[in-house]
Amino acid sequence: MASTVFPAPSSAAASTAFATTCEVATTIYENESNFSTGVYTVSVSPAASGEARLTFASDTAIITTITTASSVATFTLSTAATKVFINTSNGASANLVVTVTRAADSLTPDDIGNGTLDTINTTGTYNQTGVLGVLVLGGGAAGAACATNNSATTGGAGGRAGFISGGMVITNSATTVTVGAAGIADRGANTAPTNSSFGNLITTNAVDNAFPNGNGGAGGNYGSATGGNASAAFQSFNGNSTTGGGGGANVGNNAARPAGGGSGIGTGGQAAASNASQGGAGTGKASGGAGGKGGYNQSGQTGGDGTAGVVYVLRGF
Repeated sequence: MASTVFPAPSSAAASTAFATTCEVATTIYENESNFSTGVYTVSVSPAASGEARLTFASDTAIITTITTASSVATFTLSTAATKVFINTSNGASANLVVTVTRAADSLTPDDIGNGTLDTINTTGTYNQTGVLGVLVLGGGAAGAACATNNSATTGGAGGRAGFISGGMVITNSATTVTVGAAGIADRGANTAPTNSSFGNLITTNAVDNAFPNGNGGAGGNYGSATGGNASAAFQSFNGNSTTGGGGGANVGNNAARPAGGGSGIGTGGQAAASNASQGGAGTGKASGGAGGKGGYNQSGQTGGDGTAGVVYVLRGF
């Protein structure tokens, strides 16, 4: 049984479309047409009357198979096809109309990482202008202190990595860049880290969901503390490098030493090995310090310091 096709497909973007009536469910119909690469939408009508499965092929190979799980499917055809086979699901309505539309060209973006990377470690003025990719990391937090009494049961939590944000900007004049300061550990109250910013265009005063933050590990009793988490990877800016939060501290000698998260940009501090010891400081940039370690019948200690933030700017891509 042949399928009914109308109108004849054309090669123009956003105008290539055909509709075919599948008169009998589970019967395989064939349509021979030239399908260029691009983004396509497949829909069935009436909606919710059954699924359609389309297999795109050339004369020598099957290219891809698409199923309209919810009456509509959008997909990218990466290799040109010369025919499509269509069938509807068992129980689908008779005379189900399947419509295929070429919605857009498929573009392959370039990684902007082939530009020149400037690394800014201190607050100052950035003089390059034009289209810039900017990634800012704030200062990492210090680890929390353990209890000061002689019967501490929970070590201090690790400090978080510096908040992260980024995006594309255009500047036509020099820009003031602020690099966030590290959090400093203290027995009473830690000094909080500060934010980094690129002018008034990008700042790290809040969590950017595009760059999940590396949290510090939780403090715990003997063996129950957790390590710090790594932040998101930044492939375009610095390979797959990350930074991370500090490890949480345990209580007691010979307990495990949870490590900090992250590598490349920075690594969170590692918890100390011996009773009542200060947490390890973060290393690199924008990393958190480890929590302070407690000991049975001994006073606990402060956490480790975090590290200062950093600003990356890509130009000339």
